[in-house]
Amino acid sequence: MYTKSKWYIDRKLTNHGALMIVSDNCWLGRKRPVAKVLYYSGSEDPEVQANAQLIAAAPDLLQAAKELTTALDDCPGAFNYPTYLEDNLRAAIKKAGSK
Repeated sequence: MYTKSKWYIDRKLTNHGALMIVSDNCWLGRKRPVAKVLYYSGSEDPEVQANAQLIAAAPDLLQAAKELTTALDDCPGAFNYPTYLEDNLRAAIKKAGSK
């Protein structure tokens, strides 16, 4: 199980060579920390920013993937697509520790 509620990069908590990803789910009266993404050599790097954005989007991506697999299960054969796409989607959901 992961921290429920929206995740985002908190610019106010971002300092000392790291981006902080937090959740609106309060913890001791504060935003709940989810992850800290470190800059290489203390410099701002677009790749690090992109990694932080991907982490912050993870719960939304997981939810969208689950909704799509539910639609595929509810309407078998209704969609025409290569089966490896569904296999990849289900593998990604499993990798996230979800069913």
